Amino acid sequence: MSKRFYCLQGIDDVNLKQVFLNSFLESLSNEAYRDLEAKNMTVAQASLGGLYQLIMNALTKLCNQKQFFVEFEKTGRRLGSVCNDRHLKIKCKDDSSCSCSKPHKKS
Repeated sequence: MSKRFYCLQGIDDVNLKQVFLNSFLESLSNEAYRDLEAKNMTVAQASLGGLYQLIMNALTKLCNQKQFFVEFEKTGRRLGSVCNDRHLKIKCKDDSSCSCSKPHKKS
């Protein structure tokens, strides 16, 4: 593959760079395009190694996001019943419209 790429002068060919980016998953290539736009670069200005590095950075970012959401789900299940504590509930502003049960005072 690499011999063919260099025979076609792939390093400077914009079309082959475009094909290289599009050969990855859509989420990875979209992230790489966003990184290129953030750097104010076009595909023609980027080197093949630079594009590969952008893809690897995008892969790392997406994996970190996935790990964050997995941890968030685990934590969310543990915190689900914490908000049901009586002292954390929102109190009524007006006593006349309050449907909360009133605590009984011990005398």
